Amino acid sequence: MRISKISLINWKNFRKTEVELPYRVFIVGPNASGKSNFLDAIRFLRDIVKQGGGLQESVSTLRGGISKIRCVAARSNTDITVGVVVNNGNDLPEWEYRLAFNQTGGGIVDLRVLVKEEFLKNLITEKYISIENLKTARVNIRRVLRISNRRRVMKSSNRLLIF
Repeated sequence: MRISKISLINWKNFRKTEVELPYRVFIVGPNASGKSNFLDAIRFLRDIVKQGGGLQESVSTLRGGISKIRCVAARSNTDITVGVVVNNGNDLPEWEYRLAFNQTGGGIVDLRVLVKEEFLKNLITEKYISIENLKTARVNIRRVLRISNRRRVMKSSNRLLIF
């Protein structure tokens, strides 16, 4: 299994991007073009499913909060969305996972992560996995993200090149 597509909305410097990932990808681009931010989106997915991790930990502790993650160009829709498509052993798209979140509360003290949307869909059967069953499904996602965590990635805008 491998991540074949990643979608980012309002993630750091990516206002909206969708990237198809072949087997081998080289990330090339000038300074401050988003190479590390793109890799951080994949690390973020790993962090929310690893043992002892979680969404609140990944956003608040490891990344400094929503304001450090959200794209500064986000105006009308301020939700942050990260999505992936995972291919099976035959390299056919099998799973789609999407997480959209924002923050609750106001002020400095009570800023918590609020999940706006989270789903897992089997692309072969076209069935959605319920939120209650996502915890068991995260085991499979965790395995895929561990395998895919070998720094393959990128393309985002016309500023970056892929070889």
